[in-house]
Amino acid sequence: AWAPATDATGAGNSIWTQNGNHINYTTGHVGIGTTNPGRPLHVNGRGRFSDGGEFFDIETNGTGQLGFYPNGAINAAMTIDDDADYVGLYRNTPLTSSSHFDINSDAAANTYGGMYINTNSTQAKPFYGYATGGLSRAWTYYDGATNQLRLNNNGDHLVIANNGNIGMGTSNPTKTLDIAGNLLVTNGQASVSANQDNSLQYFEITRNNISVNSDLVALQVQSGAPDNAQFIEFQRGSTIEAAINTDGSAE
Repeated sequence: AWAPATDATGAGNSIWTQNGNHINYTTGHVGIGTTNPGRPLHVNGRGRFSDGGEFFDIETNGTGQLGFYPNGAINAAMTIDDDADYVGLYRNTPLTSSSHFDINSDAAANTYGGMYINTNSTQAKPFYGYATGGLSRAWTYYDGATNQLRLNNNGDHLVIANNGNIGMGTSNPTKTLDIAGNLLVTNGQASVSANQDNSLQYFEITRNNISVNSDLVALQVQSGAPDNAQFIEFQRGSTIEAAINTDGSAE
């Protein structure tokens, strides 16, 4: 049982006050491992917190890092580095100089290692956001109601459906790549190919509600292009079967 101890003056009175099975001290700070405590409880060294079985050690290492060590582990489960503005889970140094939060996983080869953002509702929208200057700018999120992964940057501009369809400018892609808007290919080429099977393979361009003097397909080259430049070319393998030149003539 607890009993009053002799104080520093030898007067036989403890500076602690007993209240039932509890003791308290309310007139100053308590120091453990230090003679000059700066807070109500100041521990210089490693402190341990336990529930009688599992325990956690907390320690500062003198370099601005605070480490949390489960069950006497050598490596910290979480590190807070004030000097580097850094938090690491099972990692005590930033992966790069730009990193302020890292998670280390001991995942083996060909296994996953990462993290999830979970919501209790299956219809919710878990997200990962991006901000500058204290203002929200963009975010990626999963729409639980539609089972779509979306990218929002001043509006939802990219949608990936759970059937593999990708939409740009549309929230309901009906094709593998569904673009509602213009497509620009610069200094390169856009190709569409399909593997041979028993089904019909084709390239389809559709437009609903086409109006007078509007174009279904418009192909444009720069002004001053030579007349014999091939505007459209049809090839079988490496053989050119037909071509339409910029002056409208056919080959």
